[in-house]
Amino acid sequence: MKNIESGETMKHTTKMLGAAWGILGLLTGGFYLIRPHKALADWATEHISIPVRETAALFCNLFPFSVAELLYTAVILLGLFLIARTVSAVKKSDKKGKTLLLRLLAIGLIPATILTGYNWLWALGYYGTTFAERSGLKNNGIAVDDLKQVTVYFAELAAELAPQVKRDENGHFAEEDFFTDTDGLYDVLESEFPCLQNHSLRAKPMLYSRFMSMIGFTGFYFPFTGEANVNVD
Repeated sequence: MKNIESGETMKHTTKMLGAAWGILGLLTGGFYLIRPHKALADWATEHISIPVRETAALFCNLFPFSVAELLYTAVILLGLFLIARTVSAVKKSDKKGKTLLLRLLAIGLIPATILTGYNWLWALGYYGTTFAERSGLKNNGIAVDDLKQVTVYFAELAAELAPQVKRDENGHFAEEDFFTDTDGLYDVLESEFPCLQNHSLRAKPMLYSRFMSMIGFTGFYFPFTGEANVNVD
């Protein structure tokens, strides 16, 4: 009876995994079919990618911590847990090869789902109308001297405005000001470029900021939660 039940379980698991991989395959195929066509990429971005990201962003904005950080920590721990369970299951199984294959297919769903979600929620935007096209700005490159002048301008402006930034007793930036005082931050920019108009959401400080410094990351946008995550190290 145990072997029969085990066989039935494997059969059911095989069907479920086949369906899951089939759905991911269809979504991946759809992505590669759409991306060469700018009009289709724009439509999918406007009606699928952006609404999903904005909904996620509004929900995650309710929390003061980075939901993105929580999610990828959970995914890493889940992956390690599934690997340990796979080793244990293969040792106990009478059909080690099939058990290993099914377990690996199940674990593989995690990175495959992440990659598919990334393609639809973020990568698709690279194949649609560009910011230069939406804003009317010309994208003809820039001279080195112009870049130097702009860099000097912003450096001087930063020095001029630095005294207005609140600091702690050690002279360091008061981090809380940057994450709570952001209303209207992009109003001027949005008025000049209406295509940038969006909800005003808080950026999220990262608990793993020290690690981000070690690998050279100052921050990143996470399309699955619509959050801007900032290195505060």
